[in-house]
Order: sequence, then C-alpha cells, then structure tokens
Amino acid sequence: MSLQNPPTRIPYEAQEWDQLMGLFEKYHIYARHGDYYDRWSYNADLGRDAATLGDALSIELINRFPEEIEKRMGDALPSHFYRGLHEMINVRPNVAVPLWIGGQIRNFGIIEKVERTFKEIWNKLVLEFLHLDFIRSLDSRWNPFDSVDELSLVLKLTRWSSIENFNRAILLIKKRLFRDDNSWAKHAIQEKAFTSREADFIVYGHTHHHEIVPLDAYHRNGKEVYQFMVNTGTWRSCYDLTRYHPEQQKFLPYQVMSYLAFFTDGERHGRHHEAWSGKLV
Repeated sequence: MSLQNPPTRIPYEAQEWDQLMGLFEKYHIYARHGDYYDRWSYNADLGRDAATLGDALSIELINRFPEEIEKRMGDALPSHFYRGLHEMINVRPNVAVPLWIGGQIRNFGIIEKVERTFKEIWNKLVLEFLHLDFIRSLDSRWNPFDSVDELSLVLKLTRWSSIENFNRAILLIKKRLFRDDNSWAKHAIQEKAFTSREADFIVYGHTHHHEIVPLDAYHRNGKEVYQFMVNTGTWRSCYDLTRYHPEQQKFLPYQVMSYLAFFTDGERHGRHHEAWSGKLV
C-alpha cells in the first residue's frame, strides 16, 4: 500500500497513523487487528502492550506441558509422540487442548501407567498456573464469571477428572462457553467506518478462519456499492476438532494462506477487491 514505516513502532490503532488513514479513505477500507475483539488475546482495560490471559495460557501451560513430559519420560516414548504434543499450541479452539492430549494418548496406545504420569504433570502445571500472580490480577471481583473464572473452571475439571471423563465434560463446556460461531462480522457492523459508509470493506487479521461476509449494499453517486467484512485468518498450522463425532477426539491438520488486494477507481478494470486463498492439507 506504498507505506513506509515510521522509525517508531507501528501504532496499534489506525487512527494514530495519518498516512494509513489517508490510504484507508482513498481505498474505502478500514482495517484493524482482529484480536481487538478477542477477550483471550486483548485486554481492553490495559491495551495492546499488556500481556493477556491467552498469552499466559500458551506460555505457562500449553507450551510447558510437552516440555515437562519430555523431561520426565525421555526415551521411554517415541519422538513423533513428542512432536504431536508440541502441536498443542495450534489446536483450535484452545479449550479443546485436553481433547488433543487424550487423542494423542489413544492414537499412540499409551499404557495406563504412563497416562497417570501425564495426569500428575498436567495437574501440577494447572495448579501453578492458577496461582500465578498474573492470573489472579486478571480475575475481576465484580464479575463472578469472567474469562478467568471460565478458564479456571475448565482447568479445575481437568485436575479432578480422569482424562477420559474430562474429555466427555469438555465437549459440553465447549458448546456452552465457547461457541462455534467465530465470525467477526458481528463486530464489523458496529464499526463507525461501516455505519458511516466511510468504508466498503472492514478488514480484520486474526487467528481464526479466513472468511468473506457480505454486510450491506447502498447507493453512492448513483452506483450500487457493496460492503463486506474480510478476515485474513491465520497462516499458521491449525489442528481443528472434527464436527462429526467430536467425542472421538479427531483433529484435522491444515494450513491456509490468504492474500487481500484493494483497488481504487481506474485500477483493476473497475474491480475493488480480490481475495486469494490457498489451503495445504
């Protein structure tokens, strides 16, 4: 977009960068990082520079667990089993991580004795995680069931239950607390740039599925104009829980790469937007 980055950090809000807002106005788009609407990845009270609950979950629990397993078990387990555990960070949704662990245990035929060792390590890490000062600081006293409380409930259930029993419970929790509708369109229609007709394209980038959602149509200067929401999704590997018999703990791996292009009048033969997406399975 003919941008030359300033010598300082790129601002989190587009409004803080006049050059960027000028291009947005020229191309009739408005873009922001989609984590702005993700309570696990963005703390609205502390801002973008603050660590979040999702950061802590990834660093202190999801990343540590396979490392602790490998330290404890060493050569007793095959190397490709460890590689599978290290993919936990890419499991979607994050709450399905225990299902991923259960699936890995079943797929590799891990014996009951070793499974008990896994459970001991997991329980220890969960207890340490829940007692971190950082996690306690995010727990809102005025809200009896905020994100920290939801996560605490899930993690405590993993400590109290066997892996098999917890996997049954997590499917119910996922349905109630973590909806399958991850579309960011509900946020796009509330953006000022959308309601004021300043932007025909509301663009987000976030670690969810690539999507293009029609929002509205209106007339400008006698021409019909379409408004869309576009999410670029993620370029990382994803391991998604299958929708058919999720209790079987099956995950499908894939990678998606999405490219977006926007044009003004006179460019691209009158077209205003192109999206190219490729999937590697």
